[in-house]
Amino acid sequence: MKQILGIIAAIAIAAGSAYAGCGKKVTDSGEATSYDADTKTLTVKGAKKPFTIQASTVIKNAAGEEVDISTLEGKKVEVVSEHNKADSVTEKAG
Repeated sequence: MKQILGIIAAIAIAAGSAYAGCGKKVTDSGEATSYDADTKTLTVKGAKKPFTIQASTVIKNAAGEEVDISTLEGKKVEVVSEHNKADSVTEKAG
């Protein structure tokens, strides 16, 4: 009986730690203060860390049109990311 309870407990702990919050999307808003093209990092005022811009990152202006990331410097943006890798950067209207 102790072995069965031990096995069940081990499986429960392994399943919980394997998930570890992966897949969780975080949304940050603020002013895009700078973009470094060499390291492909976007710094947003109010965010804890800079975001890495990847080839798959969707970058849109307030009208919903895809634009170059450098055009958003100094504008208010919303960044959806996972582990500080941006999935999308969108300019906030207004």
